[in-house]
Amino acid sequence: FSAADNAIRIDKNYARAYATRAELHFYERDFDQMMINAKKAFELAPGDAYNVGHISYVTVISGLGCTESEEIRKKYDVIDEDACERLEWGFERALLAHELDAISSMTFENYGLMHYYRATDQYQKMLEALEEVPTPAFHWWNLFMGIANHNLGNKDRAKHYYDATREAYLTIGDKPLEKLLI
Repeated sequence: FSAADNAIRIDKNYARAYATRAELHFYERDFDQMMINAKKAFELAPGDAYNVGHISYVTVISGLGCTESEEIRKKYDVIDEDACERLEWGFERALLAHELDAISSMTFENYGLMHYYRATDQYQKMLEALEEVPTPAFHWWNLFMGIANHNLGNKDRAKHYYDATREAYLTIGDKPLEKLLI
């Protein structure tokens, strides 16, 4: 937090510092503070694709699970009452960031869109959001390409992406997932 706080001390209108604070609060699961900082970042720079994409991504993810069944929500007790509001707020910002980043030069909003589409069972749109930012060496991209293809009935393509995910994980450090079978 200290670097973001220092940046704000130097320039109280530095939107990206507030976006960084929002992300840090996300990791702490302090969603109230995350939203305060995300909204401040958006207020300061609503036309900055990087800034808007950054806050869209973390706010969408903070709302994941809110569309699950009541049984699942109770079983895991991880979804708070504001989760769906954050999911929708983040999605609106992801759409705006996507419009601002017309050539998909950044991935934040694509991942915000992808997570929203996954949460709302819109797998074709999920696939399209990911295809705009092809990153075949990135394990998350492969995993979510696999999920989208699987849910669209493209089992062979899904397996290809799941295998790529597995290979990416096997290259991490001392291969903690060496025995992963997909």
